[in-house]
This record gives sequence, structure tokens and C-alpha cells, in this order.
Amino acid sequence: MPPEVIALLHELVPIIYDRYGLRLRASDLEDLTQFLHNRWRAGSPQTWATYRQLLLDRSPYGQQAWQPLINVITNTESYFFRDRGQFSLLQRQILPELILSRQGSRRLCLWSAACAGGEEPYSLAIALQGMLPAHENWQIRIFATDINEEALDRARSGRFRSWSFRAIDSTTWQTYFRPLADGWQIDPAIQRLVTFQNFNLVNDELPLTDVGKFDLILCRNVFIYFATESITRTVDLFAKALAPGGYLLTGHAELCHQPLQSFATQIYPESVIYRRRSGQATATPLPPINGLTQPYAAASNLENPLGNPLENTAGLKNGMETLHPAPLINADAQAIAIETAIANHQERPNYSRSDHLNDLTNSNHLNNSRSSNPRPTDSSPHSLQPSSPKVPVVKPLSTPYAVPKNQTEQLHNRIKQKLLQLLKHYPNSSATLYALACLHANWGASQEANQYCQQALEIEPESTEICCLLARIWEEQNQLDQAKQFLRRAVYLDRHALPPRLELASLYERIGDATAARRLYASALELLQDFAPHWPVFDHHHLTAGELSDRLKEHLAAIGAN
Repeated sequence: MPPEVIALLHELVPIIYDRYGLRLRASDLEDLTQFLHNRWRAGSPQTWATYRQLLLDRSPYGQQAWQPLINVITNTESYFFRDRGQFSLLQRQILPELILSRQGSRRLCLWSAACAGGEEPYSLAIALQGMLPAHENWQIRIFATDINEEALDRARSGRFRSWSFRAIDSTTWQTYFRPLADGWQIDPAIQRLVTFQNFNLVNDELPLTDVGKFDLILCRNVFIYFATESITRTVDLFAKALAPGGYLLTGHAELCHQPLQSFATQIYPESVIYRRRSGQATATPLPPINGLTQPYAAASNLENPLGNPLENTAGLKNGMETLHPAPLINADAQAIAIETAIANHQERPNYSRSDHLNDLTNSNHLNNSRSSNPRPTDSSPHSLQPSSPKVPVVKPLSTPYAVPKNQTEQLHNRIKQKLLQLLKHYPNSSATLYALACLHANWGASQEANQYCQQALEIEPESTEICCLLARIWEEQNQLDQAKQFLRRAVYLDRHALPPRLELASLYERIGDATAARRLYASALELLQDFAPHWPVFDHHHLTAGELSDRLKEHLAAIGAN
């Protein structure tokens, strides 16, 4: 690499940190280095010197020089209704409450921060359209901001590829989009609700007209790229922008270690959400809104008796060890939340999505939706099977079948009683049944775990997560035929999910069916080809798609020689 490129790279990294708050990962540095190298090769020493000076200049001309570089180091991957759990919470709880409270003024103001290509703000607009058929009688403003001008241009155009629709049903797709020769065009009525603007969350100032203006701010999967100081600055910005009682929704666990004096934290099965306090930061937390709430910034750091249960004892040979996830749920946070709901005798909807439990606050798991589904090959809405978005994306599910050393029977029983109490109030909650199954499986009570799983599966028959748990329970008892049956069902329900496919391959290998194992490993390798090599797939093990692909190739070579 030319020394001029390396020298400029060393100059730019602290500037990127200072101007945009971004911590560059190894993959980002590789992309940036390649971009600068291509620029260096395309010009002369004189043009390179001019280019360097522009990047170091804070003038408008310098800003123009930065845009192509920003496009390289920012992630614009997104899709409509990303994270169905969070959008379910918005549609079921948060937006109806905001609509009710704004009936007098008939005004709603929302902000999608770091909106990438526009899928998130347009999803909000579609959700509001469905909830407010006469929305023309309302003044609805959705502001969408990003620092990537290329992504903003795509968003303003309202044109999308089929890959952006991988989480929505065909009815929604056909209702709000019309086909083009090279993609899909969003309904102009939806498009008019959203205004796009370039805005730097770390260094741009909030206009005075926007102070206390917003009812809801979405800033999801952004803080994972920010330094701590940048997170603090941005959270303060959002607190300033939100109206009292307004909501901030972030990615899962992104703010679990952040002081949030201006917000009251509310916990729901789908997600944690932060509500802007009225008055000073020391004010009494706002009362909970029809759900499990927890007004503290963070729960105690107790061990997790609800962690994903049961070890896949077969494992994978030659370094393809069984992949374990982050904890399913923070036990103490859940216990406090359950106590709050029961003590206040509040109404709580029957949650029937087992994947909601994965998304509770204070988990170390970051829901990385980028590693979910590969690209469909057909541009037609009908090419996505199943068309309904009910099937959750399976996260890595295997974890050691062992109770943490400092986990006590008292804590186990405490959580069990709270969950049973909750189940008594809401007997059709598959999420509660699934949590009970996890609890009993981790405690070694396989029969009870099986019973709770079967009840949950009756309520949510398309849950791959429940199927995988049942498979591991049966495998633990050496009932491999039953385990195989449920893993095959999970693979059928979500043909794009890697964990059940890998578990089933491992099981086939265990019973001596090398042909079936190789076929499943090979299909998993094909799915991984749709991911950028640096994308994390199983983040609890810090495995990227490239690393997992390498392990699969090595393992396939090994078992192919047998």
C-alpha cells in the first residue's frame, strides 16, 4: 500500500471519530483503505494533495469531498418492518397511545434517525396509514435523517428492490407498492408523509423549531457503531427533541449501560422503550402503559436461569463446535417486570410470539437482522414463502446445559412463580410458556419443559424457536427420531434460518447419515454466500459469515473424505 494512502488513513480515522462519532471496525478500515487506494491510483500526486487538503478542510467543498467516503464506511442495509417485534409494539401500544393523546391537535411528529435507504420511515408511514384511514385530517410529519447522501437519494426516490420486502406479507407489498421494470415504487400518498434530510447526530445542532417537537424517535442499530461520548451526546439530543411523554426506540440492548436521567425505561416482551420524563431528570417515572415496565435504567446483574437451554452434545467436528447464543433474557429484569405487572393488576395483551422474549432489555444479544434471510430470486411478492410474516427468524439457540455456579434454587423458584402467576392471568401467552420451558430445561426438568413447549406450540405452531427447543429436549434424552422431526419442521418453517439447519446437520452426522449432513451443511454454505464476509452471524461467538463459511468448508472436506 502506498505510504501516502497509509498516512492519509491515519489522519482520517480520528477525524471520522470526531465528526461522526464512528468507531471504525477492521472491515470498515479495509473498505476505507481500498477506497483511498483507488482514489490515489486514479490521479496524480498533485490531485492527491488537493484531495487530501479538501478532506482536512471544513468548508462546504470539503464536505462534498467527504460524501463518497461516508458512503463507504456507513451501513445502509435495512428492510421494511425490520424487527417485527418492535413494530408490533409500536402498532399495538405506542402509536395508538400517541394518537389518542394527540386527538385534540391532530398532529404527530416522528423522527427516523439514521434512516439508511428509507425503509424504516416508510414503514412508520404505512403503519400510521393503517391506523388512521382518514390521516388526511391529521398533520403527520415523519422526518428521516442520515449522513449518507447516496442512501438519502435512494430513499427520496421511493424505489426499492424485492430484497427490501423480505419481512412483510404480500398483501402489504401489493397495497403500498406498484411494480416497475427494475423494482417497486412506493405509493405517493405514503411518500408524501416522509421528509428526508442530511443530519449528523453527533455534531449537527437541533433547530430551535424542533426542540420538544417529536412524539417518537427511532434510532435503531446505530449506537453499536458509536463511541460512548457520541452515544451520550446523541441521547441528550433526543431528550431535547422529544416532547414530554414522547418515546425513544433504539436497537436491543444498545443503551443498557447508558445513564438515562431524562428517560423512564419501560420493558415489554418485544423490546425496551424509553419515555421522555416530564420536568427535571429526577422526576418520578411515568406510570407504566399496559405492559411490563421497569422504571430503572438497568437491572441487577444476576445470573440468568432463563438462558437458552440444553447443550447440543453432538457438536461439529474439526472446529465446527456447536454455536451458542447470548442469554435469552435477564432473569432479574424479567422478575421485576413480572412483579410490576401483577402488582398493578394491569391489562396486558396476550403475546403469542416466542421471539419477543429474545428482545427484552439487558440481554447481551444484539438482534442482528442482517444475518437472517438470503435474497429472494423472484421479484414477485408471491415468491416469498410463506407470505405471512408470522415466522420469526431463529437466532442461535444452543447453549450449555448447565446451571450457572452462583445461580440459586431460590432465584429459580422466584422466576418460576412469577411466570406461573403471569400465565394464570394470560393463559394463551406462548411467550410465557416458552420462558417456562427454558427455565425447566435449564434446571434439568425435561418432562415439564416438554409439556410447556407443547402448549406453546399449540398457540404458535409456526415457531421455529419452539421446535428447536423441543428438538434439544428430545436429543438430551437420546430420542433422536423425535429431535430430528422437530428440527426438520423448523427448517421447513424457515428455510433461510441457519441454526436449525446446522443443528439438523449435526444430528444427521451423529446418527451416521453423512449424506444428509453434507447436504445440509452445503445448503447452509449457500445461504452464507448472500452475506458480506464481515457480517456477524452468531455474534455471541463473534463469528462472521466469512469465518463460518471457512469452518463449514473445512468440515465438509473432512466428512466428505470419510
